[in-house]
Amino acid sequence: MRPCGFVFPADAKRIDNHSHLHSNGRMYVCICKAITDHEIRDAVDGGARTLADLSKSLDIATGCGQCACEVEQILEDARPLAPVLYYSAA
Repeated sequence: MRPCGFVFPADAKRIDNHSHLHSNGRMYVCICKAITDHEIRDAVDGGARTLADLSKSLDIATGCGQCACEVEQILEDARPLAPVLYYSAA
């Protein structure tokens, strides 16, 4: 997999999946496996906490690896926040 922030050479071919044209509100994140952002969020709701968890459950980022950075960002955004404990001043 390529590290986040990888810069493609100028002659590299980029894939545009035209996800901005989908009317169902889903964005294809992994083109190799046809996995959407909604599927990633559902997996996080089901307990996935790392890219490795998502790779095991969805087989995402196991093909070309181009989606890994976007998957990490969605994972970070979807991961539940740690509970905050409040104590009363007695």
